[in-house]
Amino acid sequence: ISPVGNKDSGTYICTVRKEHLCLNIILNVQEINVAGCGAFEVYLIVNTGDSLSCPTLSCQGNLQRPSVTWYKDGLMVVPEKKRQSLELRDNKIFLISIYDLDLGNYSCDYTQFINTSEWIVRAVVSVNIIAWNTKHEPTILDPPEGKKTQEVELGKPFQLMCRVLFGFERYVSAQVTWFRNNPESRQDGLEQEHKRVPAKGLNGDRKS
Repeated sequence: ISPVGNKDSGTYICTVRKEHLCLNIILNVQEINVAGCGAFEVYLIVNTGDSLSCPTLSCQGNLQRPSVTWYKDGLMVVPEKKRQSLELRDNKIFLISIYDLDLGNYSCDYTQFINTSEWIVRAVVSVNIIAWNTKHEPTILDPPEGKKTQEVELGKPFQLMCRVLFGFERYVSAQVTWFRNNPESRQDGLEQEHKRVPAKGLNGDRKS
């Protein structure tokens, strides 16, 4: 059953030829209170180092620390020779060097005994890979060099467009504002529309 949800709770019975009972399992699925737990969504910066922790372990109190198994997009995470920058230690994933391919959903599983019941605890961590915030000034793409003369027909609507390339910011503050350089109409309002076009690839490429 993947992924397991509350609706999957119940009694599962296995029979042979619909006659002989061979297995009877009671499955109880519950959501735990995640208040005070670790982060379930993280942002990692490409070409740096960081680690992933199982968020529910930080709110287990004095219960015995279990052994954690990690999965990425449904596949078990195991150290490989071709990826020596990934290590598993102390129930954490250590990314010595972060790549854009590290993007994905990571789940950590472990067994927890509460009273006489055995529970399998699972938490999912959403990992986003981003770049450093930009240090570059915005670049005006259109009109070129910030200057352009256009002819308009008197009495008809006309649309002006300004295309600007901004560097990456995790919390976007980029904005283009139009002003009139005519003292007689400077107080008149301008109808402005902003459209943000994300660049393809890593979240951190420059955008216009």
